[in-house]
Amino acid sequence: MKIKQDFVTNSSSSSFIVKLSDLTELQKYQILNHIQVAKEKGWSNNEYDDCEMDEWRIEEKDGNLFGTTYMDN
Repeated sequence: MKIKQDFVTNSSSSSFIVKLSDLTELQKYQILNHIQVAKEKGWSNNEYDDCEMDEWRIEEKDGNLFGTTYMDN
């Protein structure tokens, strides 16, 4: 039998890698500026729309776009 002697967490993460050569310039712009694009298109309606906090870390490196996010509740 296992006994947990610490607090229990529920966490999740997600990530992606996309080759820049597979993207158009528009797609690259939309990924890198996804918050602003969603606001402009009216696609975003969550309570944090006025906040510039981004849950995703997206960076361009070695010919790829890397995206990661992590949530711990």
